[in-house]
Amino acid sequence: MRLVPLLTAAETRLAEEAHQGPLEELMERAGTAVAELVLRQFPGRVTVVCGKGKNGGDGRVCARVLRERGRDVAVVEGVGDLGAPDVIVDALLGTGLRDVPREDAARMIELINASTSPVIAVDVPSGVNASTGEVPGAAVSAAATVTFGAAKVGLAIAPGRFHAGSVHIAPIGLRPREHEHALVPASALLEVPRKRADSTKYSAGSVLVVGGSRGLTGAPMLAALAAFRADAGYVALAAPESTLPVLETRLLEVVKRPLPEDSSGRLLPRSADAILEVAGLVAGYGLGFGWAQLPQLRRVARLREAWGGDLTG
Repeated sequence: MRLVPLLTAAETRLAEEAHQGPLEELMERAGTAVAELVLRQFPGRVTVVCGKGKNGGDGRVCARVLRERGRDVAVVEGVGDLGAPDVIVDALLGTGLRDVPREDAARMIELINASTSPVIAVDVPSGVNASTGEVPGAAVSAAATVTFGAAKVGLAIAPGRFHAGSVHIAPIGLRPREHEHALVPASALLEVPRKRADSTKYSAGSVLVVGGSRGLTGAPMLAALAAFRADAGYVALAAPESTLPVLETRLLEVVKRPLPEDSSGRLLPRSADAILEVAGLVAGYGLGFGWAQLPQLRRVARLREAWGGDLTG
């Protein structure tokens, strides 16, 4: 089982720049992928709302393909009348959004959300930060999002995930370079061994939870308890040594592993070695935001990927 990559806006841009071919080729594939979803799942008249950038270009390709397939399509550029569509394609803003949408774009987003028609977002819903999931201002609430190459971080993190609807990844030929974020897919649960009459805790699936910085012990507690409820046979928790007494009060069955830390509670570099000694499923619950932790966790993730991405122990 391998992790599913999640891209930031910058990582998406690098993947586009590394593409061996014209940008128009990617836009043709992207727009066609959106049109295919509309044709499969959303009948009737279509209004495509296009911005000025690459996202708008994807939308115009989508509109052309839909017309070629016999759909009644209207294209709106800038603030305009949506008409009476049965479905709206949101190609207004793309992954480049970093701040509150401009006033004209915000008005268009409000018009889209005021419609009762389902909305299909192109790459990310307009107004959602693709790198963080933040919604700094107006944002489209989509029924579905067609994203390209790989899902974006902002589609997996709230509040962005609640604007995305169902997420469909279209393989348009992008080959992302190294990425910092990844998601454990739901299919991972299918790989947890089922218990038999002769099963032991070591043969019924093992989980390691990493987290629990000072003041952030709740998340690893919940994660460890959820692992047991999901029928894992063996659950371990690696946490800063100073917070283990707090965790001991609730997690009686969980095996604890103290992680070395400095006087301020930041994990020391050798924590990565302690994690690797017992690494099963690694998840950063309540690790805090200190700079010292992040390189070590990335090291753990890279090593697990090098071993084939097997995160089930």
